[in-house]
Amino acid sequence: MADVFANETNKANMFKTKEGDTQSGYAQEKLLGSAYLNVVEVDGGSGKALRFEVDGTALAAGVSTNKIKMSSNDTTPDYGATKFIAGTGISMVVSPDGGNEKMTIAGAYTAGAGITITGASIASTALASESTFSGSATKVPTSKAVADTLKALTITDAADCGASGASIMWKTISVPVTNACVCEGGQADFADHYPSTFSNIDLISNQGMTFAERGLGLKLITTESAISSAEDGFGAVMFEAMIDEDCSDNNTIVLDTVVYTKTNGGNDAQTNLRCFAMGFNEDQTIKTSPVSDIKILDAAGLGLIKKASFAIDIGEITAAKFFAIKFFLYSGSALITPDAGYACMDEFTLLSARIRYPTKTINLRQSDVDI
Repeated sequence: MADVFANETNKANMFKTKEGDTQSGYAQEKLLGSAYLNVVEVDGGSGKALRFEVDGTALAAGVSTNKIKMSSNDTTPDYGATKFIAGTGISMVVSPDGGNEKMTIAGAYTAGAGITITGASIASTALASESTFSGSATKVPTSKAVADTLKALTITDAADCGASGASIMWKTISVPVTNACVCEGGQADFADHYPSTFSNIDLISNQGMTFAERGLGLKLITTESAISSAEDGFGAVMFEAMIDEDCSDNNTIVLDTVVYTKTNGGNDAQTNLRCFAMGFNEDQTIKTSPVSDIKILDAAGLGLIKKASFAIDIGEITAAKFFAIKFFLYSGSALITPDAGYACMDEFTLLSARIRYPTKTINLRQSDVDI
């Protein structure tokens, strides 16, 4: 009976956590600690007692105070200064050491020649722009300065460009003889012979003559006075062309022709050709060139097909401006003193013509490089 009573008394000192708890137990059995909280039995005011104590060592190991993870998968929390790593061109500095520490992140750039770095501002101190390109090592040319330099360059050989020197590049403009204009002479002695468009017919008179018929080329005939004089030889043909902006200042412009001298002119025939030109450039007065003379000697007098080139200089032109040019070509005749033993012929036939001139850089026009 005593054992039964003792057993019932023990049960009275036990409890369940809730009604559904199937197992009763003493407080030390029912109250459990955790990883950071320990349940310790101690002497109380009336018997034994349970005291809950924080496990400082476990808590410090398990709870990283003031440490961070980079993600939920990070297994090693640490202080911020350790978790952030400076990359290329970046510096990170923690200051002050102790107290209210802060991290400063900045670009770790190094200033080069002509560059200053102040805080987050980068500026140039030496590489200023220049309006005229000079090739300076401490300045940067503007795009307009580069364009002006390109327009002024002359290609002088296969490996060199420069601001001066003889150009090896030429622009050629073909001028069909059929498009040439015939100019009559206005002198008193110039009465019976006018420039003719026939290739092999010499008109005795100009009555009823037209310029509608064309043969092998354009035939020019002048009248010689009984005594040759400077007034002879003003029957002329005029060519015209538009010269592009790539023409250099003071360029020599060349008129190339192929001519057929007078057939059956007799032994020791001499054909004298004279050319001059007029240039019309924007905002400039009309430019007139000196005359250019060519002598063609035909000892047999049977007629020769010859190339004749006339170098024309109309003087300084406005840079980088296109302009119009007119060439006047005629039989110089008595205007040019014949060689000893030769007689001047009063006609020649023009077969073909072209105009050419040296150019600036690779045929660049002003409109190609204006910026």
